[in-house]
Amino acid sequence: MSSVVSSITGTNSSVTETKTRANLNGEPIPTFKFRTEEVTPRVQSTIIESTNIGGDTLIWGNEDYGCFTPDTEILTTQGIKLVKDCQVGELVYSVNPETLETEIKPIIDTQEYDYNGIMHHFISDRMDFLVTPNHNMLLRKQIQKNNKKVLSKPMFIKPEDMKSIRYKIPEHKKMKFGEKHDPDLLYFYGIFLSEGCLSHNIRKGKSNGYWVEIAQYESVNPKICRKIEECLDNLFLTYKRTLDKKKYILYSKELYEHLSSLFGIGSYNKRIPNFLIEEYDEESLKALYDGMYDGDGDKDVNRYSTASIHLRDGFIHLLTRFGYRWRYLYETNNKTGNGIWRIFFKKGDNNAVINKEQHKKVAYSGKIFCVTVKDNHTVLVGRNGKFDWCGQSWGASKWGNSSYQSFILGLSPLGNNSLGSRVSEPVIILVKLEGNYVEDFGTLTFCDTSNTTADWGGLN
Repeated sequence: MSSVVSSITGTNSSVTETKTRANLNGEPIPTFKFRTEEVTPRVQSTIIESTNIGGDTLIWGNEDYGCFTPDTEILTTQGIKLVKDCQVGELVYSVNPETLETEIKPIIDTQEYDYNGIMHHFISDRMDFLVTPNHNMLLRKQIQKNNKKVLSKPMFIKPEDMKSIRYKIPEHKKMKFGEKHDPDLLYFYGIFLSEGCLSHNIRKGKSNGYWVEIAQYESVNPKICRKIEECLDNLFLTYKRTLDKKKYILYSKELYEHLSSLFGIGSYNKRIPNFLIEEYDEESLKALYDGMYDGDGDKDVNRYSTASIHLRDGFIHLLTRFGYRWRYLYETNNKTGNGIWRIFFKKGDNNAVINKEQHKKVAYSGKIFCVTVKDNHTVLVGRNGKFDWCGQSWGASKWGNSSYQSFILGLSPLGNNSLGSRVSEPVIILVKLEGNYVEDFGTLTFCDTSNTTADWGGLN
């Protein structure tokens, strides 16, 4: 282990010698350079273990993760989940803080802690975050430039460091789309998801027919009826209209089985298969969206309604990929007791604004949870159906977990080195890495009291 101890030179100086390091498998370990930053006393409590090796005390610890309350939800590729239920390896939506492109990234770590203290509550009609004071918020800050108020580039800011100025959550761009497919087929899929029904008639134990129904009132939506008919004609699908002109009937066992296998049976079970969302081109997915919205969209406001929680999540996937901001709520009919999901959405520069009216401090005692997402360290999260982009925990992961490379967090100059005369006890200081692993491990801790640059490595 002594081979991984970094040599510290003097204050404001750089390391001139780089030692060759290897993990227990004999594989080379990357060397990093870093500069210590401000002392953060609250991090001192994260020390787990210290070991004296060759006159130097090595401090092992864990990042004090910024976390969410357990009722926080996160958008994964499998739908909306509570952050406390997320697992390593699951894929989530993540915005690249540099390019603002929406990407899919894996969870590489999860966190769970007991917490008793102040939480920061960011709440408005567009957002609802309840986070610890040290949580990483992805924000653009209002600044002065050429005598004008403008927004800075996206940056990570902790709630405890936010001043009484205006912040804005960054907008995101469209996602990259897949291969081109038939827009007519996707429109048919969309209108079926919103207005379709599968029927199978059985008499005396024998099958007497399979058919598909598409509901649409001629007297209410004649333009949408024309779109449906044009789509069915382009797909060479034979259909009949009911006498009251309220439904289209398509008799076909093959079509019945095709639609049931893709989208499920019953209004509460309908879903959009992931491969449609992940692999199809923008034009085709726009046709899918149009079909769904023609069926169950609102004419007066951007709102989509569905009884299926799976279809709710699928429509939200589409909105996110198209660059929309959205929120959802659940409404219950007091007479019938049945419920329906409402999804509200907008496109354009309508990002959530944070000022002192939307930023409150509240007392909290209980469990807190978070995830670490590869590369971007951002997630699409929210409470009470109000979602937006936010940072998440990042650091050196859980110590002792063999699936991650453990790192030496600090070198306490209690032994014979150039800093020994100035330091009598360990002090935890945050440092920022530069190198290939910054995306995986982010901000770590280093034990020193000077503004020293050093290089260091880790071991398994």
